[in-house]
Amino acid sequence: MNTARSAARRAALIASAVILPIAIPAQAQSQAPKLGDAVAVCEMQRTPFVQVRDRNREQTRGKTIGGALIGVLGGVAAGAQVRNDNGGSSTTAMVLGGLIGGTAGGYLGYLDAKRQITNDNRELVKMINSDAQGYATRVQAMIASIRSTGDCRQGQITTWGMRLDATRREFNAREAARADALAAITDPKARKKLERDSAKASAADRKILAQMDAERDLIEAAIRDDKKLQDDVLKYFDIDINGMAQAQAEVEGTSPASLRGAAEGYVVEVKPPAILASLGPGGSSTSSAFGSAGSAFGGGSSAPGLPAPPAAAPPPPPPPPPAPKPAATAGKGKGKGKAAPPPPPPPPPPEPWQAVIVRPGIAPTNGHQAALIAQRDAEAESAAATQSALARLRMVYDSPGAGS
Repeated sequence: MNTARSAARRAALIASAVILPIAIPAQAQSQAPKLGDAVAVCEMQRTPFVQVRDRNREQTRGKTIGGALIGVLGGVAAGAQVRNDNGGSSTTAMVLGGLIGGTAGGYLGYLDAKRQITNDNRELVKMINSDAQGYATRVQAMIASIRSTGDCRQGQITTWGMRLDATRREFNAREAARADALAAITDPKARKKLERDSAKASAADRKILAQMDAERDLIEAAIRDDKKLQDDVLKYFDIDINGMAQAQAEVEGTSPASLRGAAEGYVVEVKPPAILASLGPGGSSTSSAFGSAGSAFGGGSSAPGLPAPPAAAPPPPPPPPPAPKPAATAGKGKGKGKAAPPPPPPPPPPEPWQAVIVRPGIAPTNGHQAALIAQRDAEAESAAATQSALARLRMVYDSPGAGS
């Protein structure tokens, strides 16, 4: 009898050691994560877009120049006679931004400012085309920011996913230990006490699960906030790009479409991630996550992203057929011909959570075409980055081990 009671007590002590919840740090309990915390993880990468948006809000607050809204994009040569920072005057001043087409006839204010520099139409056309080319360069810089922001979000998901996977493994181990401990106890009183302790531990685990779910929702909201910020700023660029085309068409007596030519047909396709089809509509949200309660939003704001985790990749493509031997080029004199360089290797297949961008093969021939192509590329990059991040977040949450 005594031996049985001693065994029951030992089982209860062992069980209490494995079922009690890990203490949640006081800071995690008192400071629940907020959307601002999740967004700020990629603050550095978002800065170029934030600056453009904030400048637009400041400069368009009831201010006008010649009937045209002051915009935000910075760098459109206006040629107005203004004072510079050193007190001198300049006839090639820079208007803060665009939104030159933001109101009826807005582009005419831009055109009037240009005419203050020259009345020669050929020179005027060159200047406007140069401004459009400058916008293409600025949009290309924004594409780099879109990509770096997307990489940062992938790093944020990786960090959170590693914690999620660890907590799930820990929960499974503790759940098994609880079951073994309860099975080993025959004393009714000891069993009842162990059941009460187990219930308390489960309640604490559910709180940790709720925090993990809240962090997942905040990361998703941060990804969507990135997209909204990018959409707003790209809209400003689009208005200015259209306005400059209208201005040049006014000078030439043509149309913006004729200036854009073949670039009007530059349509970029964004193929959604393959993982979305396997997850189904909405995905599942039944997985449990228990364990460490540290926050996913501490630090990492200066890091563009962590390496992508190994995921269930699609089957590798079949090996390419052997390439024919390149023909030797004819040499001069006594020299022998040199073989052509081998073709570059094909790119690796995309991860199942990656959206794929397919661009048409159209090269710009003037500034307006370059600006339009860059603008549509930027919109596609933003859509692809958003789809990839959201698909990866769902995959990590729904597939244990995908984020490690």
